[in-house]
Amino acid sequence: MGDEPARHDDPAASRALERISDADRERATEFVQAALSHGQIGLDEIDERLGAVMAARTRGDLEAALIHLPGAAAVLAPSPPVPATIRPGEPVTITGAHTKIERAGRWAVPDHLVVTLRHSSLVLDLMEADLPGPAIRIDVDLTHSRFRLIVPDDIQLETTGLEQHGSTVGVEAARGTSPRAVVVLTGRLHWSKVAADAPGWRRRRALRKAKRS
Repeated sequence: MGDEPARHDDPAASRALERISDADRERATEFVQAALSHGQIGLDEIDERLGAVMAARTRGDLEAALIHLPGAAAVLAPSPPVPATIRPGEPVTITGAHTKIERAGRWAVPDHLVVTLRHSSLVLDLMEADLPGPAIRIDVDLTHSRFRLIVPDDIQLETTGLEQHGSTVGVEAARGTSPRAVVVLTGRLHWSKVAADAPGWRRRRALRKAKRS
């Protein structure tokens, strides 16, 4: 008799093929960095581990990146589902470590956002976003990171509450005479960059095409 066909109902094999999220990679990155600080891995190993984490696409890839590290099972568990609603007054958080994050298209902007980035980049595109009202507060804590806001002409930015150390802030003034909303940026920048500007011509052309369709 020939070999039996491979079984496709193996739970372990199916789980290894599950696609992972940015949140999974962020947790694994923090776990590897903690392993270095605890002496479980050396400097000669961390770059290889972090590179494997950032390149991981499936849970099996992530397992291989964390192999032989105590406590990895908790990190490899699927991320808990994100609540469908946010309690009134509760800030929404975005965190990143050695990763790239982008929010674009139609998405709901919270009235209070807390952004914490380490060696990461974040793009928030507000061109098609649903704004909560005339005032939006964004608290940032950036270290060696970049944060870009893509804003319509009628959105005003205030950055006087930013504490800067070795950082740059570039904000284009609102072009509308009466801003529809004001985004207030506060917090700390450490060797980081914040930019807020209008979309490029490609993005504007795509928006015009979407409106016509």
